[in-house]
Amino acid sequence: MKTLQIKNILDRPFVGSFLEVSGWVRTRRDSGALAFIELTDGSCLASLQVVADASLDNFSSEIKKLGAGCAVRVSGELVDSPAKGQAVELHSKKLEVIGWADPATY
Repeated sequence: MKTLQIKNILDRPFVGSFLEVSGWVRTRRDSGALAFIELTDGSCLASLQVVADASLDNFSSEIKKLGAGCAVRVSGELVDSPAKGQAVELHSKKLEVIGWADPATY
C-alpha cells in the first residue's frame, strides 16, 4: 500500500479507498471506545482526522497514550465524515507507533 500525503488526500478525497498515511499526532481525544486523532504530516496546514476503536490490538496499550508529537503510521478506509469540521476521516484498521514524544521533554 502506497503512503499518501495528507494534502493529496484532502485535495482529492479517495472516499472508500484503503490508504496509508504517516505523520505526527497534533491532538488526541477519547470518547468511550473511540479515539479521535488529528494527524499532520507537514504537507499542508490542515490535518486528517483518524478514528481508532477499541478493536485494535494496541488500543489500550499505545493508542490511548498518544500525545502531541508522537509519530505514527496509519492504514485504514477513508470515509465521509458525519461530523462538522472535516469532509473525510480515516477509519483506522492498523495504527503503528513509530516514535514517542515524551511530554515532559518535548
